[in-house]
Amino acid sequence: EIRQSVEKAIQIIQDTRAEKSSVSQLNRLSDLSQILYKAGDQKSLVTISLRYAILQMNADRGCMIYWDKKKNNFKIATIVIDDTRVVDLPKEKTNEIIQQIDFSLFFEPKIISSIRSHPLFKYLDKNPEIKEVFPWHDDNPNVPLAISLVSSADSVYGIIAVGNNDRHSTLRESDLKSLAITSGSLSLSLENSFLLEETQAAYDKLKDIQDETIQLEKMATRGEISAEIGHELNNFVGVVAGNLSLLEHHIKNKNYDKVDGYVDTMIDNIEKIKKFTSNLMDLTPISSEKELLYFDKLVSEVINNLEPQKRFEDVFIEFHPTEGEIPFEADHTQIKQLLFNLLNNAADATEGKDVRKISIITEKNESKKNFSISIEDNGSGFDPDSLEVAFKEQFTTKPTGHGFGLMVCKKIIDSNNGVINIESSPGSGANITIEFPLAVEKTAVLTS
Repeated sequence: EIRQSVEKAIQIIQDTRAEKSSVSQLNRLSDLSQILYKAGDQKSLVTISLRYAILQMNADRGCMIYWDKKKNNFKIATIVIDDTRVVDLPKEKTNEIIQQIDFSLFFEPKIISSIRSHPLFKYLDKNPEIKEVFPWHDDNPNVPLAISLVSSADSVYGIIAVGNNDRHSTLRESDLKSLAITSGSLSLSLENSFLLEETQAAYDKLKDIQDETIQLEKMATRGEISAEIGHELNNFVGVVAGNLSLLEHHIKNKNYDKVDGYVDTMIDNIEKIKKFTSNLMDLTPISSEKELLYFDKLVSEVINNLEPQKRFEDVFIEFHPTEGEIPFEADHTQIKQLLFNLLNNAADATEGKDVRKISIITEKNESKKNFSISIEDNGSGFDPDSLEVAFKEQFTTKPTGHGFGLMVCKKIIDSNNGVINIESSPGSGANITIEFPLAVEKTAVLTS
């Protein structure tokens, strides 16, 4: 009866110890997971995991040689009692050693009975940099060590060893399980840290590309602005140049009665250039001063300014104004700019034709309270794809064109509540029709 009671008591004690041990193991594993989760760098991950394995196995020392995914950086972490060290290892020598190790022998943690069986031992004499920090030495060779790989499914990140410096120490199967759990947790944490580094590097690269893109966009915007400004100024200068040529011609022929008109036109356009550049230098939006004007008279004025230019030398411009006057409230300069651009494009489109012809028709629709202007040429025309993008983005059919003229036209049309329509086919010319609202007032004053 005493024997049975003792056996029963022993069994209860053993069960209680086993239960407490299991709970303790789970608590420790939970603590390890929490610590690894909060660790912010690879050095902390390695040293925490190594110290955990040492404590679990009641050992007094351990080491881990580890490296990054690309095997560019090699380090050894050692813990001897309370002394912790992490040292960089020479890249080429260490990489050469790692290449010669058969890692398949350590996919499962194993116990080696002697330090001489450690996979790095035979290289220590040739590599004093590693031997100096190695926590076991060949003066006490018969020391049992537990060794495990730190690896993921397809990558090895390091090799870890834990033990005592006492040749009479023992290691158990449970120690290998503990080391396997530590190695597995550490490998996952290292994998995540590598992924985080790659993600951060990719993010930094993406940010650099974004910054470069922003700079390129700024440069492109400046280029677009410069080209648009140049385009606008060229139209003003073209009018001045045309009238200057006519002025020179009439002076040579002593037709002095016509000089004043050309001089006034040149002065007017020079004033417009000054106004245009003044707005740019003041960094203020280009002003729009709307006034009542007669549209047909404005078209006639533009035709008179353009015909003397070399571009229109062989171009026949046929203008069919509507009956009565077309009152229109708009910015005088902008509407002239619109007509300059459209007529210049029409003239360029007829280049190479035997007969170069541009027809301009204005019509007034009292019932709809609007009017229209149609500009038709017998030039090269547009293909269907070009019609889709014309006036919507930079578009040009000219070898030296930059595509801003039509964009400027679209802005002017939109700002004056206009609607544009294009009819064209390749080789058959183009017909551009624009509708504008009529002004409410029936009287208008045209300023040259």
